[in-house]
Amino acid sequence: MCFGFLHCCPYVINMDVFQRLGSNSALTTSNIASFEEAFMYLQKLMAAVRDILEGIQRILAPNSNYQDVETLYNFLINYEVNKNVKFTAQELYDCVSQTEYREKLTIGCHQLVEMAYTMQQCNASVYMEAKNRGWCEDMLNYRI
Repeated sequence: MCFGFLHCCPYVINMDVFQRLGSNSALTTSNIASFEEAFMYLQKLMAAVRDILEGIQRILAPNSNYQDVETLYNFLINYEVNKNVKFTAQELYDCVSQTEYREKLTIGCHQLVEMAYTMQQCNASVYMEAKNRGWCEDMLNYRI
């Protein structure tokens, strides 16, 4: 029960997003709408991952407290990251207070950092095409 929230992601990561952002599909007229949709989806995903990472990093800080856990919990609830949340903020706090689960959360945090980096690379690789189409302002400077 302790890490049910780690099995959720703000948006289900779908390989279709990355396939649509591939160089071949970005150049065809028939895929313009799907390319734009995939690019915008990637922006939302990157923002959500950033917020979750910030929450987890606050929880892992030596001086973390219940409010740090509650902030992450509220993000998960308010943004419907996991519509089936079956635990309370207090239960999450109790869980991350245990050494065993803090270690697992640390591993998960490192994996999330790697995923964020991969998404940033994908974003950078398609940025110029998206900018030329007028879909973004200055997303290239976005860093996780």
